Amino acid sequence: MNENLDDEQLNNRDKMKVKIKVKEVTDEPLRKVIQSIGVFNGEISLGNLTVFIGPNVAGKSLIFKIIRNIIKKKIPDVETYTLTFEGGIIDQLYEGDLSKDLENIKYVISTNVYGIVHSIYEKYTSFLEQMYSCLEKCGSPPDQLGDLEKDLGGLLGIIELKKKLNDQYLYNSIELVNNLKQEIENEICDLLKNGSGNGDDIKQEIENEIKNLYPLKVFPVDKGFEWIDEITGDKGKGLFDLPPSFLSSLNVTLAEYAYTFASSGDKTLIMLDEPDAFMHPGFAYFTGRLLGRMSMRDDNLLIMVITHKWDLFQGILDEFKQKAKENEKKLKIYEILRSKEENEKKNKLEIKELEKDRTYIPGFSLATYIMISKNL
Repeated sequence: MNENLDDEQLNNRDKMKVKIKVKEVTDEPLRKVIQSIGVFNGEISLGNLTVFIGPNVAGKSLIFKIIRNIIKKKIPDVETYTLTFEGGIIDQLYEGDLSKDLENIKYVISTNVYGIVHSIYEKYTSFLEQMYSCLEKCGSPPDQLGDLEKDLGGLLGIIELKKKLNDQYLYNSIELVNNLKQEIENEICDLLKNGSGNGDDIKQEIENEIKNLYPLKVFPVDKGFEWIDEITGDKGKGLFDLPPSFLSSLNVTLAEYAYTFASSGDKTLIMLDEPDAFMHPGFAYFTGRLLGRMSMRDDNLLIMVITHKWDLFQGILDEFKQKAKENEKKLKIYEILRSKEENEKKNKLEIKELEKDRTYIPGFSLATYIMISKNL
């Protein structure tokens, strides 16, 4: 761990680069796919924490897939735990390279809550189609249950992942999470005591928000998952009866695991594709603060996150503002946009780095403009 970096070390942050380029594709159907999803040739410098923002269908998840594929190809013995869908034809369309500073990644943990749903639908649909076809032709189901289980094994992979963790370092990771939650609670209570946000209704609302910073804890055990409702104190096993927000809580658990690997000396990359998809704003803010703190505490941990949420984004910024100089290059923020150039048949992905102090309020900016305009 190293929180105090000299200028030379700060400059080395820009050496963590991923080079991406479109393959020379002769197959016409593949060429059309590239033209449709977007062309990008260039380098992306990673920080300890790299944030990607931008509208829907801009190419953020695409960039995640490309980077993950490059890492798997360039580091053959990297261990990947993917709570999302794999496959597709991305590896046939794009290639790339890693800077030397990224070649020692040992673990990659990747999540995409929408990808899980997509994967389950696609895999089960495919399996059922084959099963019915096989029953009609030969009277027996196909022997592919093992393959199906492997394809859908993201959640099972988390159970295997936990078995590799050092218990003492895991305890330290959980303690970091709990301490941060208490710290934010204290900050808010101090603001209320000092009169910030006057009004009984507002104070009551904020006090309720404090209880929801990290409302549900989900963690794997030997045979499945257990959970704790932090609001009521209820405990249970299994995921079937939980709301979709269990996936949000699972992202926090995976961040704990990634930090545990990093703390024990293993370079670890965690890629979170919209971890705040089902999060209440307070929970999203807490998660942003957590990702920021973890990325500053250990240089063995790399975090990439996609978000549309101001709360998570602001949580990250608030955490980094506390030690701006030392962490200046630990945070990278990129906006991804997709467009079609005039007189061009292909779409283009534009990735531009943003200043840390730029105000970013996704969606809310549009709503505010409409509201203000109507009241002028």
